[in-house]
Amino acid sequence: MISDPTGQCIRHIIRHCDITDKTVLIVGCGKVRVTEDLARHTRKIKALDPDEKALAAAKARIASGDVEFSRGGGDTLEFPEQSFDIVIYPLSLHHIPVHAMQSSLKQAAGLLREEGKIIVIEPGAGGTLIESEERFCVGDGNERGKKEAAQSALESLDGWEKGANIHFQTFFHFDSRKDFLDNLLPWHRLIPESTLHGIGSFLKMHQENGRIILYADRKMNILTRKNQSANDGVQ
Repeated sequence: MISDPTGQCIRHIIRHCDITDKTVLIVGCGKVRVTEDLARHTRKIKALDPDEKALAAAKARIASGDVEFSRGGGDTLEFPEQSFDIVIYPLSLHHIPVHAMQSSLKQAAGLLREEGKIIVIEPGAGGTLIESEERFCVGDGNERGKKEAAQSALESLDGWEKGANIHFQTFFHFDSRKDFLDNLLPWHRLIPESTLHGIGSFLKMHQENGRIILYADRKMNILTRKNQSANDGVQ
């Protein structure tokens, strides 16, 4: 599987937020793609993820001393105050337990310097990848409730302005049905053949030039302190 082969995520981050030479905390870094892209622009990154396998894969690909990986979830962010210029949640806020989402954002706010920003990227509602997750319970399955809770949490963060919704799409390339199943349904050998047949039929509709191409909608919000937002508007 190749995730976001055209780099839409980092393209939209740098289009809407200055990350050059910044110190960044990534909450839920995943296997590596966003971290790898951010590291080309930032000064220092601390990347958290609760999944040991994801961290191992990330460490194997990024050996730079400017990127430090740690195991940890987004519900507890134990760093000194004013340690970062940016805290980013790359498709991770909705994975934090619902009761801890707003607390996580409050903790993130406390870790930022005066002009700091919180970037939240969340899955959108549409896209063929999301359709496959909801229809066949592959990948993360149906996450509508969690996504709504994440949106509510970021909209109600006291003292912070959510900013406009920034919409874009990312693509996913799979070499074959097996590549899709190995990445998004690793226990597929236990799945009834009728379900696998349905998945196969769905994937055939999205084959192009010998590979399967799916896409997913994304939504990004950049949170700034309310007084900072007012100051940014002064010319």
